[in-house]
Amino acid sequence: MLQQKSAVILVAPRDNEIELAKAKGFKTILFRKSIDFEKAFSVDIPIEVDLNNELLVVEKSIELAKQYDIQAVFTMNEYRIPLCARISEAIGLQKGLSLQAALNCRNKKLTRKILYDSKVDQVKFCLVKSSDESLEVLKHFAFPVIVKPSNESGSRFVKKCNSESEVVQAINEIKNKGTNSIGQPIDPEILIEEYLEGPEFSVESVTINGETTIIAVTEKKVTPPPYSIEIGHTVPYTLSTEDYQRVYQLISKSLEVLGVQNAVTHIEVKKTSSGWHIVEVNARPGGDHIPKLVRIVTGYDLAELALHIALGGTLKDAPKHPVQAPSAAIRFLVADQPGTVLINDTIFAKGHCNLVDAKLNVQPGEIVPQTTSNYNRLGYIIAQGSSDTHASEISEEILKFLELRII
Repeated sequence: MLQQKSAVILVAPRDNEIELAKAKGFKTILFRKSIDFEKAFSVDIPIEVDLNNELLVVEKSIELAKQYDIQAVFTMNEYRIPLCARISEAIGLQKGLSLQAALNCRNKKLTRKILYDSKVDQVKFCLVKSSDESLEVLKHFAFPVIVKPSNESGSRFVKKCNSESEVVQAINEIKNKGTNSIGQPIDPEILIEEYLEGPEFSVESVTINGETTIIAVTEKKVTPPPYSIEIGHTVPYTLSTEDYQRVYQLISKSLEVLGVQNAVTHIEVKKTSSGWHIVEVNARPGGDHIPKLVRIVTGYDLAELALHIALGGTLKDAPKHPVQAPSAAIRFLVADQPGTVLINDTIFAKGHCNLVDAKLNVQPGEIVPQTTSNYNRLGYIIAQGSSDTHASEISEEILKFLELRII
């Protein structure tokens, strides 16, 4: 039996974190900048606080820890992973992710530097603070290159650049933004990386006491340059025995040098002519409904598993659900140009025998901007496969039925 006051702190949850904590019998303490009435009544203790004022959040957490038996601090929100780790360390929890590991994964420049210096993955990169600086360092790169901010997410401001002028424009766009999506100052050091040519995948894994297990490999579909927008994921992707071993060695060593001891992780990788390389490391389950795909195919709910690990659980005693299908896929709807949306939206109401979930964020006839990041896609469909038809084939059939056009 849980103590009466045993609780979990939830920091700006994005998905079903509240429900997961309540299902385990914990009191729920919610930290968020603003909380509406519905959300306030869904938790035991709603606390409105500026999450970017981390010292204040930590102070409130220490006070709460005197009143409640805090068992975990949890979020699926990429931006708030370091804050959760900071709170955990401040109140003496030692079962989850360390603050330094959280920072190493959240900040892309730290990830790249640590992987390079440790010789785990020596992707060529440099850091610049201005477009003028870039003109000098570009002498040591071959085009194309990737320009990205160090502390954004969701492919925002990530650009493939084919010339000096494109690099200058990309850097100036980042600097002019000033803050990232949650109002934190943009890291002044901007990444320029060599472009990794090859198919992209993500590895959904769990690390417990430093030992990493791969749960699933996800095949990714990404838009062509200049933007890097994820338009589809398929689970599972079956690697050859040789590739599996190489990927496992790469991600397990990467997590080790980054300091990840206990976490569910989502690691994006590419297979290039020079081998496998890390694109980025995320110390939380993947977004884009990847956890839904993984649960359909493996029975593991990655968010539920992440909370289980944060509470000190092991993979042996982790919750697991029935496998629903041998494959699952999500396809996102995007606008390839600004214009008016034309779409056959009847399937969103009537459904399809293999359609698991679907959402349309716009209305037929609505005028939309071009999709330039993962944050302004038009919707999605999720399909599951059968014994004789793969989910990727079914999802492409559904996309054809939708007849999406932007005019």
